[in-house]
Amino acid sequence: MSVSKKLVGAAIAAAAGVALLAPATAFAGTNDNTCLSGDNCLYFNSNYQGAVAGFEFAVYDFAGYNFRGPGNGAGQPVKNNAASDYNNDPNCTVWVWYNHGYQGPADAIAPQRGLPQLQHTYNQNASQSWTC
Repeated sequence: MSVSKKLVGAAIAAAAGVALLAPATAFAGTNDNTCLSGDNCLYFNSNYQGAVAGFEFAVYDFAGYNFRGPGNGAGQPVKNNAASDYNNDPNCTVWVWYNHGYQGPADAIAPQRGLPQLQHTYNQNASQSWTC
């Protein structure tokens, strides 16, 4: 588990005492067009197709991030445009939230699992957080 995810988990637990609902601090970084171990990978299309945005940190607001790589959606904003998600982290659950700031309905994706079509945040994804 990366240090940033441990810190996010500790910040979440300390802030509210409820690890699943507390806001986490976003860490500086950029998304890329790969789905490396430790990344949460949002895809522009269903079934893990199209351009991808990979994040290994909490994101308070997806505004300003774009999908990368070849395929449908390359260059499009990540916010409110993801159709599927694969959590490529071996230990932590990722939460994809409907609203920025980790608010509203959410899809929880277990480690090394995915949703070929997001259920609660399909094309309505605004932030992501982690629980470990």
